[in-house]
Order: sequence, then C-alpha cells, then structure tokens
Amino acid sequence: MKKIDFISKYNCFYFIGIGGISMSALAKHLLSLKKQVFGSDKSKSDEVQELINLGITVYNEHNPKNIKGAQVVVYTSAISENNPELIYAKSKGLKLVKRAELLSNILSHYKNAICVSGSHGKTTCSAMLSRVLDVAKKSPTCFIGGIDKTFSNYTLGKSQIAVCEACEYKRNFLLLNSKYKIVLNIDNDHLESFGSISNLISDFNTFIKGSIAVINNDDLLSKNLTPTKKITFAIENVAEYTAKKLKETRYGYNFIALHNGKKLGKIKLNVKGKHNIYNALAVISVCHNLGILFKDIKNGLKMFRSVKRRNEFLGKFRGIKVYADYAHHPNEIKATLLGFKAYSKKDLVIFQPHTYSRTRLLLNDFVNVLKPINKLVLYKTYPARESYDYSGSESKLCLEVAKSSKYPPTLCMTEKELFALLSKEKNIKRAFILGAGDLYNIIKERLIEKKK
Repeated sequence: MKKIDFISKYNCFYFIGIGGISMSALAKHLLSLKKQVFGSDKSKSDEVQELINLGITVYNEHNPKNIKGAQVVVYTSAISENNPELIYAKSKGLKLVKRAELLSNILSHYKNAICVSGSHGKTTCSAMLSRVLDVAKKSPTCFIGGIDKTFSNYTLGKSQIAVCEACEYKRNFLLLNSKYKIVLNIDNDHLESFGSISNLISDFNTFIKGSIAVINNDDLLSKNLTPTKKITFAIENVAEYTAKKLKETRYGYNFIALHNGKKLGKIKLNVKGKHNIYNALAVISVCHNLGILFKDIKNGLKMFRSVKRRNEFLGKFRGIKVYADYAHHPNEIKATLLGFKAYSKKDLVIFQPHTYSRTRLLLNDFVNVLKPINKLVLYKTYPARESYDYSGSESKLCLEVAKSSKYPPTLCMTEKELFALLSKEKNIKRAFILGAGDLYNIIKERLIEKKK
C-alpha cells in the first residue's frame, strides 16, 4: 500500500508531548514548512520555551479541548494509551501518526538521508556528522536527539542531505528509510521491547536492508549483520576505514585515519573517550563516500565539542568541577568513567538509574561497573513510563553494589538528602552526574545556575 505523504496532504499538526527532544525537532521542521503546529507538554523545559518563543502554542496539560482544529495528531511510543488527548483523537477519527512515521515521511523528501543507529552513541555521532557536513558547506537538515551547541536539536538545510537518529526502542527504527544507515554498536538494551538479543539482531538486519550500511567491524554483534551493501570501520579489526596511532590528549584523541590502508590524514578530536573515535570513523566513512574533502572532514571533527549532557561541564560548586553525562547503560557508564579516569578518592559519582526494567535486566552489569567507584551516590530511580519494582530499584542496586564493593555506596531518595550530603563532602575535586533522568536538571538548577 502506498504511504501517505503527511507533509503534502495536511497543514495542521498537533503534538502530544511536543517538548521532547525528537518531537520538538519535528515540530520546528513543520513550522519551517509553514505548517500550523501546536501541542501539549507538562514540562517547563528549555525546549518548550524555545517552541513558545517561535510562536508555537504549547498547552501545559493533556486536555482533549487542546486538539480542536488539528488534522494530524503526532505521538510517541512513550505516550500512554490512557492519555486523554490520544483517546479523544481516536474517538474523533483524526489521523494518528507516530513520531517515527512522521520522521520517515520527512526523510523520503531527501535523496541522501542518513540514519544513525546503535545502542550507544547515536546523539553524539549525529551531532558530529552534522557539524562536518555544515563545515563542508553541504547545508544538511538535521534532527539531533540532544542539544548541540551550534544546531540545538534541529537545523533546516537547503540540500538533499538529512541526518537523524534511528532509535530502536519499541522497534521504531524499522519505520525509517534512508540511503545510509550507520550501526555504531548493538548491546543488551531495551530488552523489555525485544525479548532477546537474537530478536534485537534480527531487527537490526531488517533495519539496514536495502540501504548502504555503515558497520562497526570491532563490535561483536554489529559485524555479523548481513546488509546488501556495506561500508566498514574499525580500530582493531580489518575494515575499509580505520584509525591507527591513537594518542590520548588532554581534550580527546589524535589518530591517523586510513581508507583501505591508505592514509587520509591526521584527526584531532576534542571530545573524551575512545568510543568517540568510533563515532568519528563512522562520520568519516559516510562523508568520504559522499565525496566530501578530507580537509573539511578533519576541520569539522576538530571543531566538534559534543552536545548537552554528553561529557558536559556544568560549572563549579564550592570549588568542585561538576560534569554531566547521559550514561544510563552499564557500558555507557564504563566509557564515561574511563574517559575521565574517574576512580580516585577525589572523584564523586552520582548515578540515577533510568527505569526499573533496565536496572532489573542488567543488574549484574550495573554492579560490576559501579563497584570500583571510590565514592558513589545512588539517587532514586527515574521511572519514566514504568511502575515501581523493587527488583529493579535504586535500593536493590545499592544493596547489591554494597555486597560486592569495598567502597560502600550512599543512597539518597530525596533532593534534601542529596544536597545535605554534597554540602558535607570534603576533598572532592570533581563530581560526575550520570543518568538519563531528572537529576541533571536538579543539579544544574540548584547547584550551578543559582550559585551566587
């Protein structure tokens, strides 16, 4: 059956949860196309305020009355079936479109669309790729799953190149079609949606079918995918695009980039962590195949400074340097801690688990990555869409870490407890705020922005 071109057919779009990173980017895109856009969001986030500043009406409650006049209602997989606006839209027979469906429809208008997938690194890689394309004057349209320091989470370009993230949660990435599909890695995340690793791999194979797949040949699960066409990158294994002579610097890594063994040139990264070399190699692979000059690739990568909540320096609190990272999977936490070498007595790590299901399913992995931390604070779980489950709670995690570690962790269940603890800490030079929940905003607002 032929897909409907929502962009051409409809003019009035309503977004349930319009302030979300991906939803607000889509809303801005439709607004740039002169569509009527409005929506609802209970959050008072910076993203919501930005939409309001652009002239978009944002209601702060989910009320069926808000939808009056809408032709299309856009929602995400995180929206509950009991949402009153969603129920109303269904009862009135309005056109319901999932976020990924709308994104797919938008991508169909671009000849060289690029989807960035993987269990980890999608946002950073998408932003890194967007920066290189911009430096090369390719005028890309970009949908970024975070706040880039130049593009925010969206920029409208004039070319036939588009960049976006392809999230595997609830198999949403299967709705996306593009010429290039990057697979950074495949890990045991979102298993509550997939059920097993084998199902996850099967869906990644479905995702890349018919596209040019850009594959990480060092990643155990990714390298065994079976695309029709592929480009490979690696550090350790044989691949088309490789990195040699890696040198860690104060700000990131330097390395020599090669294509089929032939030197392309030296790359300087100003973002920490070896995982960012893989992000850079993925970017080099795509851009080189698009015919972009290496000098532009090199300059774009050098200029890139990460995105909000990815190795972000927030400022100082009582002389302590405070950093934040979105890391909420064991392997992401490990990569962040290794990148900063955050294991000394002068480093404080505050981790907020994200969802009970992830903590329960990966409990042993979380324990193993957290137990070497000298000073660890566990903050109450951010439940997102889930109900309380002790087996995947912060309390259960704290208990299990305490059993395995010679450094007993501290549990904080309220903001008051957390701030009291921080005020008493002495001899701490750096603090790391890890997790994908609301702890980031709590720390930023209370300890950084309001600091006199």
